[in-house]
Amino acid sequence: MVNVEQIIQKSDSSNIAMSILAQRRVSGAEVDSSIRFPPPRCHPDTRKSLRNKITAWFADTKRDWNMFWLLGPAGVGKSAVAQTIAEECQSNGLLGATFFFSRSNGLINPSHLIPTLAHQLAVRIPQYKTLITHILAEDPTILEKDLRSQFKAIITEPFRVLHSQGFLAHPYLVAIDGLDECNGKDTQCLFIELISNYIRSQQNPPLLWLVCSRPESHLKRMLSGNFDIDCHREHLGINSIEGQEDVYTFLCDGFTDIRRRFPNAVDEKWLSEETLVHLARVSSGLFVLASTILKFIGDESYANPVSQLAICLMFFDNALISGTVNPLQALDHIYHQILVDVPPHILPVTMRILCFILLSSHDYGVTPCDISNILGISRATFYAAVQGLHSVLSVPDAKDGDKVVVQFYHASFGDFLRDPKRSDAFHQQQMEARCEVAIQCLHWHSMLISHNCCRKGEACPPASLPFLWVPESVSIPLLVAETREAVSRIVWKACCSSSDDDAPKIIDVLLEYEFCHLYGVAPDHFMEFLRWLYRHDRKGHLLRYRTTSSADTGLLEWAQVKILATKLPSKKEKYNFTFTSQHKESRPFSLKMDFFLLGCEERSCLLGVY
Repeated sequence: MVNVEQIIQKSDSSNIAMSILAQRRVSGAEVDSSIRFPPPRCHPDTRKSLRNKITAWFADTKRDWNMFWLLGPAGVGKSAVAQTIAEECQSNGLLGATFFFSRSNGLINPSHLIPTLAHQLAVRIPQYKTLITHILAEDPTILEKDLRSQFKAIITEPFRVLHSQGFLAHPYLVAIDGLDECNGKDTQCLFIELISNYIRSQQNPPLLWLVCSRPESHLKRMLSGNFDIDCHREHLGINSIEGQEDVYTFLCDGFTDIRRRFPNAVDEKWLSEETLVHLARVSSGLFVLASTILKFIGDESYANPVSQLAICLMFFDNALISGTVNPLQALDHIYHQILVDVPPHILPVTMRILCFILLSSHDYGVTPCDISNILGISRATFYAAVQGLHSVLSVPDAKDGDKVVVQFYHASFGDFLRDPKRSDAFHQQQMEARCEVAIQCLHWHSMLISHNCCRKGEACPPASLPFLWVPESVSIPLLVAETREAVSRIVWKACCSSSDDDAPKIIDVLLEYEFCHLYGVAPDHFMEFLRWLYRHDRKGHLLRYRTTSSADTGLLEWAQVKILATKLPSKKEKYNFTFTSQHKESRPFSLKMDFFLLGCEERSCLLGVY
């Protein structure tokens, strides 16, 4: 074993190690780097329970784990927690090193992590500096080797020696933030593996690790039972009560600071409690959104917080004046980068999935199983398409894919996708995806209502339902019912939300749709669909006010209806509908209804609106 005492006695205070490390390190990753100024940090009264938990973990000499892994979606405040904890440790002489990965600052190269950590550790721990000088003098090529060899040679082994020979009186914190922004998913997983192996290599190791990342799919897999990762994992959510209260506190303090900086522009009454609560509700636990709001309103270049606040409120009320600066530009940059990182070959499927979620009801949601079956993609394709979205999308594991819904962590991501000015280049791809979703929903809905027809026979064969994902625990009848419910909620809305250019494609599908099997009353968005159909079906093939075939005549005679309406009603806000055809057992019509023919040829139904 290397004798550190002898090395110290023989040391000539050479700067060999610092010179070699300096060539490989990168500036900007440190806790107090000017490149990151001002860094994000926690308000003194926010994230208190989490910060106390991390502080207690670090101080506990009988701790159960030596790595604390903090996971959370984009913008929830992970970097602020890492910064605050690192600053507290630095003030107490307990900070070993930090590395704040950041795509915006260009800090994404994995080859910089180990030498940058080692350089900071050498600055703060004299004995380590001496030992690493000896090691690098013996082999100056260490930093040219693979990451696994580097980590062992200049992190694991030196601290094992220092610890075993009693040179370290207390542990040091190493904080790595934004691991998910490091280039290479495999490399991100490798760093977690190296840290875990280091922790297991000795009892009470002198380096304790705080790792912060988004819950990307490949990192979540590292926490599954298939990998032996020794750590405590903490999930930082958005919608927790504490998180929402913290954002309110953060906003209160931020507006107080704005009032202090602009005393001539605002007074104590310029911001009502109602407005403050509204902005806190809009932020809904997302610190990056609250921070963006405050930066926009308190922008020194405008020096007009009253006007900036008004713009902000108009933006959230969808009344922003054309040409006005977007208050959420910083947040949109995050969302844009997340979509940019989706591989181009899978992006069209990703966009279809996102459109399906956008179209789904907030009250019900939709499961991965439903999405996969209705869009005609396999389970594997679904998870491949969303694996880069785990920082903005709550995605259940496949084992729960038929029971737990997939949903946005925060409504602002959905708002970003809906707004063509904000989603920019992705808007056209989204509109293309909407057309595909509408067509798939129509195919499925037509099959499902045909499958449900009570008059089976030669004229009405059972529809073949092409399920690609059939969970083992779910019977086919239950799967049919769940799929029908999911597609029924969005099929008409999907048609209406498509672009005018794509309307002919949808009309072609509707010409083959089995309107004769429609059932129930008051489908969601059905009147909106009828108005859309009236605008785009110029030839009147589908929505008709007169008979055009013997099939139409026979349907009217069977239903005992003699008069058809001449136009859609337009006075009421809410309508009810009934549908009848010879596939139904009864004729549930009232003479007070407006009647229309809907569909093509023998696939038509008689529609009653009241």
